[in-house]
This record gives sequence, C-alpha cells and structure tokens, in this order.
Amino acid sequence: MQPAGPVLVEGGIAWLAGTNAMLLLFNLIPAFPLDGGRLLRAWLWQRSGDRYRATSGAARLGRICAFLMIGLGLLSLLINGGLSGLWLIFLGWFLQSAARSEESQVLMRGALSGLLVGDVMSRDLTTARVRDVGAGLDEFARAAPGEQVTEVLDRFSPAADDQILVIDQGELVGLLSPSDIARALRGNQPPDGKRTTA
Repeated sequence: MQPAGPVLVEGGIAWLAGTNAMLLLFNLIPAFPLDGGRLLRAWLWQRSGDRYRATSGAARLGRICAFLMIGLGLLSLLINGGLSGLWLIFLGWFLQSAARSEESQVLMRGALSGLLVGDVMSRDLTTARVRDVGAGLDEFARAAPGEQVTEVLDRFSPAADDQILVIDQGELVGLLSPSDIARALRGNQPPDGKRTTA
C-alpha cells in the first residue's frame, strides 16, 4: 500500500492537528477568561441569576488554575532543572492577570450600569485643563448628559488626567474625568459587588 502523500506533508498535518487539539483542551480549562471559564460563568449565571456573582466565581476559579500552573511550573524547574517550567509559569501569570482584569472590567461596568453622564460629571468648570491652548476644545472627546456612563468609557485616552467635555445643546455644562467615575464607583459599589440604590 502506497503512502497517502509525501512524508513532510503528512508530518506537518499531524503536527498541526496535534497542536490544535492541545489548544482546544487548554482553552476548555475552566479558567476565566478562557472559553472553558466563560462556559462556567454562563452555567453559574444560569443557576444563580446573578451575572456579577457568576463572573466573580469563574474569575476566582481562573485565578486558582493560574496559581496551580505557576506552582507546576516552579516544581518542574526545581525537579527537571531545565527551562520547560517557565512556559507554565508564563501561562499561569497571563491567566491570572487576564482573569483579574476581565473580572474588574465586568464588575465596574455592572456598577456603572444605569448611571448617566449628567449624574456623575463634575460641574466645576474651573478645573478644565486644555492640553494645548492653541488646539482649542476640538481636541477633547465629548458626551451628552443623557448618555450612559458605560457608553463613554472608551472615549477616554490613556492619560490619567483625561477629561470628556459634557455638552448639552451646544453649551459646555460639565466635565467627566476618571476621578468622577472612581467617585461614582465608591458610592455605588459596596464590597459584595452589588449596587446600592440611591
């Protein structure tokens, strides 16, 4: 019986199939934010009816899996003496930081849901800082007081002191800054992650 194809092609296809199978199994680990963790969150959400508690539970399990991977990597470094454990340590560190970041983003958006820009903005216009006086106000992002705070989060630049101009019917009525949002989060999110009613 003749081979189905050249050995190099068969070997390449077998290697790709094995690599994809390993990626599939790795992605199904119930470590949030991997797909397995997202499936776990969906199942927890369906059981409890609370999206934020489900996110916290899935992220907690994701961090546990990450610490296990880091521990296995350290153990491999100590026993084998080679650098093969570094890959597990790196993957565990990545999973841990991704789980923490995703959890905080979901919980922050949940705490801010329903809040309008007009409820959170600062009305003290003396704190306005124009980055370049010659550039004018066109350089700033804008929002309307009736917009949801969660809709304007992506308009902030990476600068820590960035501000969004709040314009109502062509008139500047306030400023929205990351510190305004942090103040709203402190007043709107108790330690259990559930919003208070104002």
